[in-house]
Amino acid sequence: MVAKLLQIYNRIPLRVFTIAITLILAMLAFGSSAGDSLTVDESPHIAAGYSYVVEGDYRLNPEHPPLLKLLSGISIWVGDKLTNQNIYFPNNIPAWTDRVNAQWDMGYAFLFNSGNDANTIIWWARLPTIIVLLFGLPYIIYSVFYHTKNKSIALISGVLYAFSPNVIAHGRLVTTDLIASLSFLIVIDIWIRYLQNQSVKNIFYLILAIAFAFLSKFSTILLLPLLVLTGFAYIIIKDWGDKKVLKRSLILIRDFIIIALGVFMVINLVYFITMRNMSIETQLQLVQESFPQDNQISEFTKTTLSNIVQFPGLQYFGQYLLGQAMVVQRVGGGNTTFLLGKFTNQSFIEYFPLTYLLKENLVIILSLLSTLLASILIIPIKLKSKGKKWRSSILNNWYLINIVIMILIYWFISIRGNLNLGIRHILPAVILTYIIIAFGIVKILIPLRFSKVLLSVFLICYIAATILIYPSYISNLNILAGQNQGYQIFTDSNLDWGQDLKRLNNWTKEKNIDTLYIDYFGTADVQYYLPNTKIIPVKSTDGPQIGYTAISATMFQDSFYKRQNDQNYQEYWWLAWRSPDYIIGSSILIYYNDKY
Repeated sequence: MVAKLLQIYNRIPLRVFTIAITLILAMLAFGSSAGDSLTVDESPHIAAGYSYVVEGDYRLNPEHPPLLKLLSGISIWVGDKLTNQNIYFPNNIPAWTDRVNAQWDMGYAFLFNSGNDANTIIWWARLPTIIVLLFGLPYIIYSVFYHTKNKSIALISGVLYAFSPNVIAHGRLVTTDLIASLSFLIVIDIWIRYLQNQSVKNIFYLILAIAFAFLSKFSTILLLPLLVLTGFAYIIIKDWGDKKVLKRSLILIRDFIIIALGVFMVINLVYFITMRNMSIETQLQLVQESFPQDNQISEFTKTTLSNIVQFPGLQYFGQYLLGQAMVVQRVGGGNTTFLLGKFTNQSFIEYFPLTYLLKENLVIILSLLSTLLASILIIPIKLKSKGKKWRSSILNNWYLINIVIMILIYWFISIRGNLNLGIRHILPAVILTYIIIAFGIVKILIPLRFSKVLLSVFLICYIAATILIYPSYISNLNILAGQNQGYQIFTDSNLDWGQDLKRLNNWTKEKNIDTLYIDYFGTADVQYYLPNTKIIPVKSTDGPQIGYTAISATMFQDSFYKRQNDQNYQEYWWLAWRSPDYIIGSSILIYYNDKY
């Protein structure tokens, strides 16, 4: 039976599997996206992206590169033309005329206070991210197949990507996490092709790939140490003891310079498109107001950036550097983080390891551990058996080695950093790890007599788990986290990102509830999503209320953090001892009180 199934599998072309999986992924992505209300970061991103298109002004959200936002803005503009929505951008309100980077106010005004149809705008804004998500699947499959020449490795990589709840969760939102994650893989793919053939064509592709990455998210700057380290290492290993080492190193340095100039030109072009009507005065004001701290580093940064944006030919690249500087400041400043009942305003060193352990599918965890253990045992033996051919063995697996190095770099920087904002911040490492796991299953575990049937069952369980938790992908936790206990472990984008207002509305209709007290974490207009319910905003400082109270998990836990820092602050003490009566989508806690 197994042999017959393998024969059928071998006869089916890779493109058939790719098309089938892509269609399933599309259904999961579009379907679950329709059930999610606006999430926290989407509001400023949507307003910013649309402003780049219709205003040509980059004052909003400069701390993120423009690519995904620009694509979303174009999508909204095209949707407007196709559906005759007559979208209005509020460029006459004080948040635009009197301020720079009032991104949160502009996001709210654009979506909920300008007569626009927010749901329609959000759908068109999310469309480019979903297209990127779907494009990523065949790209992963065929790039892995190109470098490994193995159908099974390529297909398993694609399956792990397509049915990852964390990939789906952030592959449907107007955020930079998914596009940036794929850009790491794209650069590594093109980089290996370049090392194997340093042609003009591959240099051109590498320029586009690196520019794509840098315009996706500022954290992609971490690719630079990878390229420098593995570039020279490749030459040394390949030409060890040969006089060609110096010559090839000089060629690599020359190409690095050409690539840097090309990337500089592409970045300038895209920034010109997004800020073509932005005055230098507005840009200088943005620089000054982005670093309000009165200290030497802040003043030096403001002075340096002001000089750069005023230097002929550097206005647009100066805006890019402004964003990088804002990210450095943001990472250094940290954020309020909740983890397993504890709080910090900096970071937990165990945050991302625990996030990965509790939000990744157990099949991934077990497969990764098995692969790592087997690798420790088998790789030294294989290298020893190769004898003098060890160099060719390493070079033949240079693609996988680059992926492993990038994963290690990303994990090191993430754990050492001060921003604990959810698994989306390590999504590049998550996706790259899927390729390593696929390689380990095919090249290490199966040769070690692991049952193909057992591994197939694992993959089926992996796919089934993702389908069964539909559509709650943002708040997904595996069974190690326990049932309905997510709010005791995580908040923010690991669990509660404001995504469940539509589900809350469905619940109020089901229960015939006409009045609701609510303490909501998000940037959406609650009344917009619950039009038939009387909404009464409430905070923990207001004390207990008679009736139903809906509290976002983030607001619930943050009240206890505020109490720790201010003894006069009143947390949700009257709810701390009891479990919620209902939990909406894992992120909104419902309590009913019939007396004070």
